[in-house]
Amino acid sequence: MSERTRLWGVAAALLVGLSPSLVAAGRQVWAEPRLWYVVAIWALFARAITRSRRTDPVAMSPGSILRAAPWIVAAVLIQLLSWAGGFPQVSRLAVPLALIGFTTGLLGVPLRVSALALLCLPPPHFLTQWVGLDLADLWARIAGAVVDGAGNVPRSTWDGGVRTLALTGAFVWSHWSVKPGPVNRLALGLLAALGLTVAAQVLTFVVAGVLPTDLAAIWLVHLCWMVVLGACFVVPGIRPGARAETIHAD
Repeated sequence: MSERTRLWGVAAALLVGLSPSLVAAGRQVWAEPRLWYVVAIWALFARAITRSRRTDPVAMSPGSILRAAPWIVAAVLIQLLSWAGGFPQVSRLAVPLALIGFTTGLLGVPLRVSALALLCLPPPHFLTQWVGLDLADLWARIAGAVVDGAGNVPRSTWDGGVRTLALTGAFVWSHWSVKPGPVNRLALGLLAALGLTVAAQVLTFVVAGVLPTDLAAIWLVHLCWMVVLGACFVVPGIRPGARAETIHAD
């Protein structure tokens, strides 16, 4: 059996075996437009995998079913236990584990790169409910000091910054993991991402406060995270290693 045939075979088996988890995750994202930002993280994940395989072949390891097995078994167990226990929404956590197993175990991609799969699905509801709405209210109050209507903008747990932090964190991690440098460079990048997240959430409510109601709703749901993603490409410090790559190119 050729390498390509084996990869396609395992991929097909995972799609079939984890179809309940994939369907549950897909339904969650489709039902809540505020979660569509994960499309951008999937794109960052695919880009990091492709760049790692092309630019850092030394770090690649030979593919092996044995290396993939622990991750895939864990994914299957999570799916079975969550559905059997009556918590089907938890089964979506099986998807990133299966992705890590496939990319690290069979493609030989370093774990530091494949771990980005953990951000490819929205955070659990208990996390967003724990920090989301309280922070959204705080950012709205701060924005209300700048624009009168900003404090009264309708908001949900996803407006607290969890979504934006996942997006900016994934951006930083995807760049650092492909060609890793010192850990402090990653830490500085994540710190810059946190700063961008806070500023973005406050400005999101400021802008929403001056927009007509219909346009403000579109801004809060879709446009705000797209603007943040675009800002990630231009804000200094948000991409760790950019300066080092420039020096190397010179």
